Amino acid sequence: MREISPAERQAQNAEYKAERLKQAAETKRINDAKVHDVQTLVSKAQPIAGTPAETYLCKERGIQGDLPDSLRYIPPQTLFSYKGNKIPIKSGALLSVATDHDGEVKAIQLTQLTESGQKAVGFDGSTLPKKTYGVQKGSFVELQKGSNKDPIILAEGIETALSVKETGIKGTVLCSLGTSNIGNLDVKNREVIIAADWDGSFEVQSWKTTEKAKGNLEAKGNSVSIVLPVENTKLTDRKVDFNDLLKQEGVDSVIDRVSEQAPGVFGHVSSSRDFQLEDSHERQEDHNVSEKQPADPGLNPSTDHAENTGQLLAQMDKKADEKTFQDAALKDNILAYFEQELAKPENRNWNKDHVLEDVQRDPLDALNWWKKECGGGAFDPSKPLSEQPSSLQVDITLTDTSKTSEGDFAKDFAKELKNLDDSIERVANKQDYQGALANYTQQREDLLKGLDDTKIQDLKSQEPDLAHRVEEHQNSKKITEDRA
Repeated sequence: MREISPAERQAQNAEYKAERLKQAAETKRINDAKVHDVQTLVSKAQPIAGTPAETYLCKERGIQGDLPDSLRYIPPQTLFSYKGNKIPIKSGALLSVATDHDGEVKAIQLTQLTESGQKAVGFDGSTLPKKTYGVQKGSFVELQKGSNKDPIILAEGIETALSVKETGIKGTVLCSLGTSNIGNLDVKNREVIIAADWDGSFEVQSWKTTEKAKGNLEAKGNSVSIVLPVENTKLTDRKVDFNDLLKQEGVDSVIDRVSEQAPGVFGHVSSSRDFQLEDSHERQEDHNVSEKQPADPGLNPSTDHAENTGQLLAQMDKKADEKTFQDAALKDNILAYFEQELAKPENRNWNKDHVLEDVQRDPLDALNWWKKECGGGAFDPSKPLSEQPSSLQVDITLTDTSKTSEGDFAKDFAKELKNLDDSIERVANKQDYQGALANYTQQREDLLKGLDDTKIQDLKSQEPDLAHRVEEHQNSKKITEDRA
């Protein structure tokens, strides 16, 4: 094999660098558009006071403390334009506003509600899932502002974060809008407490993601601890979060769980807790009763804590890469689901090999993305396809009625381009997906190259915004080629 000359290697490196810059510019363009869309929706929001969103948090979730301005309300029938699509918010929604390190709005989460302040339900009677839009990575919902000397309390969900805030703990309380974003917090040399959900096992993906986030934060010089809403000696397979604990056992139980696992943290207690308790007559009674109960003279807190910590560490030290039979079955179930989903006529534009490659890498991440961003149906990965609801067990041999005719070129092109844009956006910032990113980028380039003047005129008449984007791309490409 002929050895590559220094000049050829330099040319290859320059070409690779140019391609990376092009990909980075495209990712930035997509992210900027998403941020603009969510900021526009935030401008339509109302203060939360007196709305169904306040009712939901206070009555349904037991939150009695002040609600910050980062939580707002979107009235019914508000139209949300996102990535070129019109998304109607039919019943109204709790709007959670996430900002970056500089305080700029970057992402939002919508919890759709009824007028009476309950979670809205779909046609099948199940509650509608929360939806997150914008650039989530590195963006957090600030629910309480603390000083730089106080700890930072991080939680996955809004309700969990608010439940810890109910204790009156002093510090900054943040919601990450998902476990995958916890480790992206941009702080150094701080005390960080992750108020995690207990999903029934140390072997589930959510726990592994939380542990990884802890490691990421510690690598930045932070002191990080994880607290769970269950007693160390009573770990169960029942899913519990801190809001469950608040509603079922009261705010003192939340304090107990946190202080057990993060000793000394309630040296950081604010007097605002007394004000919050006074807002709830029932909670004040619970507080008074707990204060009157005598301490157990046979209890040795330091010994119990050491034993409990040992039990936790023994379970946590299991090898992260140890694959159980249940893990393999979970992966097989998700692969079968995707095989069926990708066989549907409406999904024919997806690159099946690339999507299944993503599923192989991280089945749960791919499943969450498909359900949240691509309209996939409710699917329980712990069960095989044959045991899923009948609505998911479709006959994939049905005639493909969604194929477009030649006269529908513009619609077909727009859908295919959107699928490629979504795929590029999903893998752009993932180091292990660079091969898929290059493939998706090349596919999009080939798609745009295949347009002649007739097709562009067709786009102008049916998809004018898309036609403008295509022309801008072609002009930019021509300028680059001329310079070369």
